[in-house]
Amino acid sequence: MSEDQTWTWLKIFKEKFLKGIPVSGTRPITEVSAVGRKTKLFPLKGHYCRTVGPGQLTGSERPRQLDFLTKSIDLHLDAVTDWTEIGVIGEFSAKPVEDVRKEKFEQLTRYAREIFCSQPLRRFFHGFCLYRTDLELWLFDRSGAYSTGIISIRDSQEYLVRAISSYLLMSKNELGFDQTIKEKNGVYSVQIKKEGSKSSKKFKINPVPIIRPKTLVNLGTTCFETTDELNIIKCSWSRDPGDAEVKLLKEARGTEGVVEYVMSDKI
Repeated sequence: MSEDQTWTWLKIFKEKFLKGIPVSGTRPITEVSAVGRKTKLFPLKGHYCRTVGPGQLTGSERPRQLDFLTKSIDLHLDAVTDWTEIGVIGEFSAKPVEDVRKEKFEQLTRYAREIFCSQPLRRFFHGFCLYRTDLELWLFDRSGAYSTGIISIRDSQEYLVRAISSYLLMSKNELGFDQTIKEKNGVYSVQIKKEGSKSSKKFKINPVPIIRPKTLVNLGTTCFETTDELNIIKCSWSRDPGDAEVKLLKEARGTEGVVEYVMSDKI
């Protein structure tokens, strides 16, 4: 299918199926199927759209146009989308998979880099490539990309229906969004447990990081400044199960020119 044909199918899918599902924030409803079983319909947490022109997508280093993207059901579908809001990205091609698989994967990888640059604490990212008669689902994280392999949808579009539906039903946690930083009434904060204690300390932070990674495969080291400008919150994937950095910082306490260690926590 061409991109336009795919979007015609997606619009029909939305009208015939998705409109019958409650949106997030409403109570799940129970329906009785044709075989008499009761089935819970869980609320939609996302919806999908595409970009068709300049100015519809912000927050990127260069202009991008996306065949398919999802964002929170709480965000207006027709509003300008920022890269910080994107949940899932899809690439479409009317060509056979063997002709464009590498090209489409490389394109999806570039989008994954944009996701991780704009959302430096993002844990992972779902994406997919839809070809003439085949589908391939991808998951990206800081260590690389993982594929389902090629899935044929020549005789049945059930796999595509399941994939799209699953993406729209996923929570922010299941989509890979960071849950470490909390936002309430425009105030951003992070809670860190004190070592050897069940208590924790809350730090209010400026949400724009002062240091963020620019590549896809790395430790994702990101630093935020606290609003009182007294502390720096550093977030990073651990290379090994040890606490070598914390140990060294503790030993270097009081050393001139070395940052003063305050506390740390594992997430």
